[in-house]
Amino acid sequence: MSSKVRLVPVCLGLAFAVGLGACSTETASTVGITSRQGTLLPDSMTSPTTARSLEDPHYRQAVAEAQELFKETPIPPDAVGRGGGPPETLSGPVTGAPSSDHVIDVMGLWNVPMSMAATLGWLGSHPPQGLASSGSAEGGGPEGSFAGSAFSASPTDAYLDAQLELGVTADGPDRSVLRADGIDVWITTTPAPDLTDGPRVRVTLAGGCPTQLGGVVDVSNVSNSIMSQMLPAADPVAGLVCLYGSRSGLTSSPQRADLADSVDLSATNAGRLAQAVNAIRLGSTGTGATSCPVDFDLVDVVVLAYTAHSDVDLWYHASGCETLDNGFVVASEGANPSFSDGFVPLITSLTG
Repeated sequence: MSSKVRLVPVCLGLAFAVGLGACSTETASTVGITSRQGTLLPDSMTSPTTARSLEDPHYRQAVAEAQELFKETPIPPDAVGRGGGPPETLSGPVTGAPSSDHVIDVMGLWNVPMSMAATLGWLGSHPPQGLASSGSAEGGGPEGSFAGSAFSASPTDAYLDAQLELGVTADGPDRSVLRADGIDVWITTTPAPDLTDGPRVRVTLAGGCPTQLGGVVDVSNVSNSIMSQMLPAADPVAGLVCLYGSRSGLTSSPQRADLADSVDLSATNAGRLAQAVNAIRLGSTGTGATSCPVDFDLVDVVVLAYTAHSDVDLWYHASGCETLDNGFVVASEGANPSFSDGFVPLITSLTG
């Protein structure tokens, strides 16, 4: 993404949490911000600040994209950079930020010699180039009003939720403040580890589905070759899906541990399922508050058999915030189209 705007000095921040902070060139240089004065806003989200994070190429790509998004900010005529923190009405990105400790936010402020309405009108006629309009927000309170818009860029394997947010608030009758945030969510290069704690079950094609799971909360695989990937690269020769929990009317049932059904998979269908599983993005987008559908406590245990590899078990939490794991690595459905649009429809069709 190329920069097409006039850049003026601003107090620029690389933020992992929205907040206030004094300017510091040292913190900016550690993440590669080389233009103007930088600040690291108060950091209550620790994951991206570790040395391991800084070494992750996806992290560096996410930071670079947030910077490029920020550079697309259309700056009104005669606007000047604003030092210090943002006004109370623009204490965060105008349309909000993703709830994750992997959020990267490059933020800048300008004092604009135009009224809030005039600045919004100017921004409306000078949208950022190469980005898609993705939302707007307005509101206010005793401290004043605000309004603004968001513009999105395409996700990659390194980041998602990439957007530029432009917020405006009044600073008297004839002046206003513009806040710009280049935001995205870093996706780790390494898979998210399965940290489930509790009893695990080992299921094989020959042994078939257990009639009950009891207190089991995950699967156990015997091969360490899948510690950093969900499945072997080879094609499976057969498969089995064990479905646990009431599927009738999707009502919550205390008998989740009981086997509801089982489905044998041919080599063709097992191969299709393995291909969909191997296409799922495994990198972590961090942790944060999430909103999930109703969880009916449905679980599928998937068994895939191979000629030169021991059977592989997968634990699919099939309701609520859906997840899939092999006991070593885990993938989540949220903000993961390869999971929600690829794996979920296929396993539903195979077991429905």
